[in-house]
Amino acid sequence: MNLLLTCLLVGACLMCSVASAAGLTARPLKRGINLSHWYAQWGEYSEARLATYLTEDDVRLIARMGFDHVRLTLNDTVVFTTTPGVLNAANVERLKQRITRFLDANVAVIVDLHPEDSYKRALHDAPTAVDKFVDDWGALAAAIKDFDPGMVLLEVMNEPNPNIEDGWRAIQKRCIDAIRAAAPRHTIIACPGGWTGIADLVKFKPYDGIDNVLYTFHCYDPHIYTHQSAQWGWPVAARVQDIDWPLDPGAGEATARHSAKASDTEAFGHVKWLVDHGELSEKWLTDRIATVAQWQMQNGNVPVYAGEFGVYTKSAPRPSRLRWLKTTRTAFESHGWGWAMWDYAGGFSVVKTETPGKRDADEEVLKALGLRK
Repeated sequence: MNLLLTCLLVGACLMCSVASAAGLTARPLKRGINLSHWYAQWGEYSEARLATYLTEDDVRLIARMGFDHVRLTLNDTVVFTTTPGVLNAANVERLKQRITRFLDANVAVIVDLHPEDSYKRALHDAPTAVDKFVDDWGALAAAIKDFDPGMVLLEVMNEPNPNIEDGWRAIQKRCIDAIRAAAPRHTIIACPGGWTGIADLVKFKPYDGIDNVLYTFHCYDPHIYTHQSAQWGWPVAARVQDIDWPLDPGAGEATARHSAKASDTEAFGHVKWLVDHGELSEKWLTDRIATVAQWQMQNGNVPVYAGEFGVYTKSAPRPSRLRWLKTTRTAFESHGWGWAMWDYAGGFSVVKTETPGKRDADEEVLKALGLRK
């Protein structure tokens, strides 16, 4: 037993040493929220809307709810111009002022490049688009390099699908080099490509010889539950509703009858199969999350961050949503990872209404997130 204990302690020390060697300059990220539909996911980014959609009142509310960081999703068209490496100076200056509001409230900020699918496809198809992407990120990093590197992190890109595996790895490496040259002390958040899911991350090999990098993944598992009735993404999920969670294997027939139309044999069959095979059980979810912990240890205990997770509110039973959020959040924390829920005031919301100026905290969601007792 003494020998075993000694080996365990030595192994733990080695893991701590590797983690320290990663050299993150950012303060530890614990509990965050995604700022969707402000600087991205909207299509219209006039200053009039940007100034009113999320205000100083929202900053104070986010801090009061207990979030220690935000993930600020940023569409490329707001800050980049058609000329590689040339920014929209006025928009960047206003963005910096809004970042400062969060920093003044002691809330760290992840600047997450969050473009539309057409931008990502161009990266996949056109080398010139990649060149511009790298030049633009270098210019943006230079513009925000004077922010405290303990409080501002730079995320290369959100869910870069169809850029995957080696292709994405090479593109991201060029971008990391450009960011690091312009802002050498800031922590960079890297993703594995594709949709940044668990399956994507566990196939990805961390970059050798590059420290101060945090590796991110997103968790919306099982998708048919978290995205039920969502009219984007998987068409099957769009056609089901009122699926509970967790569900015991064997409840597939009853669940399918309740949540899918009998005439929709595709949706009915998917629901039944997924439930009967245990993919809507709590164990399936926590085991899936645990594969990220295994990947982390196999790769020298590299820093890991859960950048998105959540449940679309349209038709998911509210008690089940609260259970899923608590289970998922607790699993992340059991592995020592920080997280950011999706989202602040959109379809996965942590506030009671999307309407600017009328937002108030959803206390039950905050309790599920461990921010209330």
